[in-house]
Amino acid sequence: MIIYFSRLGKYGFPIAVIIGIVAGCFNQIGELLSISRTLVFFPIFYLGYLLKKEHFAALRQMKIKWLSVPALLGVFAVCYFIFPDDIQGWLLNSSSYGALGTSSWHGSMIRLSLYGLTLFTTFTFLSLIPAKRLAFTSLGEKTLYIYLLHGFFLKNSSPFCRYMEEYRIFINIPPYLSVRFCYVIFLPAGLSNYSRSRSLR
Repeated sequence: MIIYFSRLGKYGFPIAVIIGIVAGCFNQIGELLSISRTLVFFPIFYLGYLLKKEHFAALRQMKIKWLSVPALLGVFAVCYFIFPDDIQGWLLNSSSYGALGTSSWHGSMIRLSLYGLTLFTTFTFLSLIPAKRLAFTSLGEKTLYIYLLHGFFLKNSSPFCRYMEEYRIFINIPPYLSVRFCYVIFLPAGLSNYSRSRSLR
C-alpha cells in the first residue's frame, strides 16, 4: 500500500486516516487476513514513512522531555483505571463498530480520537529516547524479536490460561515480571545476533 500512497506524498496521510475510520463501519471487514488491522494501522506506518530525522528535532528539547513523563503517566492512568476492559477491543482494531456495540458515527469519533492519542503517546515516548548511545542501547536494538514473537507465545499459552480460569487458578503476575520473562525467552536470540555482528566488524 505504501508504494501507491507514496505517490500522494503528505496528502496520502489524511486519506489513509479516513480509510482506517471508514473500515470500522463495515461488519464484513473483520479478522479475515487481518484486513481491518491492516487498514486501521496503515496511517501510523505511512506517517513513519513520511517523517524524516529533522522532523524529530523539536522532541529533543528538555522542556518537552520533562512534560512527556507526566503525560505518559496520565494516559496510562486513564486507560488502566477508567476503561481497563473496554479499551482492548478498540486497540486491537480487528472488529467493526457494530461488533463493539456502538454506532458508525460514534465509533468513527472514538477511532479518530484514538488516532490522536496514538500519535500523542508515540511522540512523547520518542522524546524520552536518548540521542546518544548508552550501555543499554544495544539491548533496545534487539527487542524486535520480542515484538515479532510475543504473539506466538501468547497464542500457545491461551489453552493454559483457559484451564486456569476453568479451575479457578488465578496467578497475578506483575507487569514488570512479564516484561522480564519476555526478555528471558527472546533476548538470547538478539544477543547472539548482536555478538555475531560485532565479530564481523
